Amino acid sequence: MNQIGFTLDNMLLSCLYANQITCKSSDFKSYTSFDRGNCFTFNADISNITTSSQTGQYYGLQLELFGGFDGKGLFDFDLRDYLNLKKWFYFLDGVQNYEAISNGFYLAVTNNSNKPLIKYEGIEISPGYVTNIGITRTFYYKLPSPYGDCRGSPLDAVDSDSLYYKYTTQFGKYTRNQCYEICFQYSYAIPNCSCADAAVGHNANNVTVCGAGRKQKCLDEQRALFSSSNCNSDCPEACERVEYSYKVSFSKYPTK
Repeated sequence: MNQIGFTLDNMLLSCLYANQITCKSSDFKSYTSFDRGNCFTFNADISNITTSSQTGQYYGLQLELFGGFDGKGLFDFDLRDYLNLKKWFYFLDGVQNYEAISNGFYLAVTNNSNKPLIKYEGIEISPGYVTNIGITRTFYYKLPSPYGDCRGSPLDAVDSDSLYYKYTTQFGKYTRNQCYEICFQYSYAIPNCSCADAAVGHNANNVTVCGAGRKQKCLDEQRALFSSSNCNSDCPEACERVEYSYKVSFSKYPTK
């Protein structure tokens, strides 16, 4: 995926933050998502956060991104080759994933103290448009024991905590959705498919990662059977959580 997919150097045409700071590809941290391919995070370094003191569309992050041509073009990158590769990967044994055969961008805003888990948050962005995205951040707080049963800091872990909870805190700040993913890995994927889901990002015993074809089909079947409610006893609610909501408007770009 790193070789056939877009690099940020190929995608990033211009970048501006807070209406005055010019950003470049080195200001982003890259990682590979099994679901989304090559991903890039801005402000990922918690020790060196770039801030903005004003609100509005001109004081956030402004990106101009190249999404590929339908054929040979700029950067000698053929979008059809990329999509055909993903089609081949996901249509083996009748497995189909519609996310894998579309082109565009996927945006997720996350708390940088947490491991990004874009499966549960974010929006699709179509190429060929100016897209303005307004973001609202909401904090939720609950009281821990003896007033409730929520959990928060990894420093508060006790021997009676579930193994899934302890695994989750290895990623940093505890989130329930990440715990659900780990529960799926060890209660569904590994026992029933004899391989690990690479998208989860935790594989304590170095079990072979599920590849394409039948193994991927097995994972999809287990996802369909999976219910997070079956993991609630192992994955308590978080005492603190952050949610982001999006308001999107767009217009055609570029105009003729």
